[in-house]
Amino acid sequence: MSSLTDKCVKRNNFFVERINYLPRFSKNLGAMKKLFFFISFALGGSFLLPNPSAIAHDWVEYGPLKVNIRGWKLNRDRLINDGQTTYDTNFVNIKKNTEGYVSINCERNRLSTTRSDGTWKRYRVSIRKTEKDLKNDFCTAIRKNPNLLD
Repeated sequence: MSSLTDKCVKRNNFFVERINYLPRFSKNLGAMKKLFFFISFALGGSFLLPNPSAIAHDWVEYGPLKVNIRGWKLNRDRLINDGQTTYDTNFVNIKKNTEGYVSINCERNRLSTTRSDGTWKRYRVSIRKTEKDLKNDFCTAIRKNPNLLD
């Protein structure tokens, strides 16, 4: 049960209804911000900040593959060694419950994935519709904006 003094403030010997709660609230908010900042950086942010690759909209499903669409990177080793421009990102195969990497060569219209031991398979033409969709979506985006990944 609240009393009259909980809801009102005494000013000039009169009880006035407290309308402005902001000054009392903002002091507590400032302390909470400082506490949140300290905890997030002291713990490395692992408990409070999500992992960038775990954000839901980073992953797009292409059939059994969930592909990290924000993780595409130019494979500089292959560019230096073979002269091929390829882009790699990670994926999860939902059916086989495995993880790996997918690489796309837009110039040659080829796709490659890694085996379970981490070695690359040969580049091949996409056979499955989902692989074609993945390759076409990525290559179309790169052709429209060549500096997309820079």
